[in-house]
Amino acid sequence: TGEFNNGAFNGKGTFQSKFGWKYEGDFVNGQAEGQGKLTTEQEVVYEGSFKQGVFQQKQ
Repeated sequence: TGEFNNGAFNGKGTFQSKFGWKYEGDFVNGQAEGQGKLTTEQEVVYEGSFKQGVFQQKQ
């Protein structure tokens, strides 16, 4: 869910991968950016700040 502009996700949304992980939060140009929550296929949760798709820190 969320906005899809110019071939990439932008704004708030949810992405569910075919591998079982899910990201809920902010997207910029198709990457996790800002506040979000990543839940891995093993149910490990990373919640906090993301930059260019990489988890930065818990907030």
